[in-house]
Amino acid sequence: MTEALVEVQGLRKYYPVHRRRLLGRRVVGQVRAVDDISLTVRAGETLGLVGESGCGKTTAARAILHLVAPSAGRVLLGGVDTTEILKGGRREAQLAVRRRMQYVFQDPYLSLNPRWSVGDIVLEPMRVHGHVPRAQWEHRLADLLELVGLEQSHAERYPHEFSGGQRQRIGIARALAVEPGFLICDEPVSSLDVSVRGQILNLLASLQDTLGLAYLYISHDLSSVRFVSHRVAVMYLGRIVEVAEVNALFARPLHHYTHALLRAIPVPDPDAVSGHSALAGEVPSPSDIPSGCRFHPRCPAALPVCRSADPALAEAGADHLVACHNPR
Repeated sequence: MTEALVEVQGLRKYYPVHRRRLLGRRVVGQVRAVDDISLTVRAGETLGLVGESGCGKTTAARAILHLVAPSAGRVLLGGVDTTEILKGGRREAQLAVRRRMQYVFQDPYLSLNPRWSVGDIVLEPMRVHGHVPRAQWEHRLADLLELVGLEQSHAERYPHEFSGGQRQRIGIARALAVEPGFLICDEPVSSLDVSVRGQILNLLASLQDTLGLAYLYISHDLSSVRFVSHRVAVMYLGRIVEVAEVNALFARPLHHYTHALLRAIPVPDPDAVSGHSALAGEVPSPSDIPSGCRFHPRCPAALPVCRSADPALAEAGADHLVACHNPR
């Protein structure tokens, strides 16, 4: 897995902060939700993206697919810059990009149209893209339902008639309808029962083996990230602070924030040292980011330089990157 399928370069997403005035509104600042991130997803691999709630994971994912327009940066798909295509390219070119990059949403109920049957939901991408002849739609629908572990008879039913895990399977089938090579899975199991999570994770792993898919897997459940990912990128306050192969990251995290996240993983032992985060304070506001390293107000090993200089993401070993002046 060495070929880069998706390359994200200098991606930013800022939201203006307005203040009401007598004659309208005035921009008084900006929320830096995603602040200059770069990452690579290789063909056939899963890159896990983790971090606390509000750190910018979902915003980054939606900016990658141009579901929200990025403020700066670009996204390369197979070496082709998709940013300008999705911003204002021809419709045919936009659809061609969309067919290769798809999204699996977090909530499997809100992301499905309750007025449409499962068959209508899964067939809709074929109507929009026109990549499958109409005569083959029913056959393709049956194949997709079987692929995600559903029955052909389910095509006539509606989303409210299914469990949460089954609805997520429908969402995955819809994403696969255009035969993509890259899927962004935005916390696809967070709203599911624990017993069902394993089934969906096993399904994603099976689909990757069968179809050769690449995933950007977003979650704050580090146990599921460890199960499905090949590499992991850690995000804090809009920035990537560490990237490493999954076993190396869990065995020896170099960034103090990563170490704190791993310590916070729950364990079924009330006397265990793990399961408790050692971090003090709260995540700063993305509209008022601290100077220097944005983690230094909470870091137990901060140096004077951390207050003034923002560390760059630099190599710290084989396929291991970290942004820290004083790594562990």
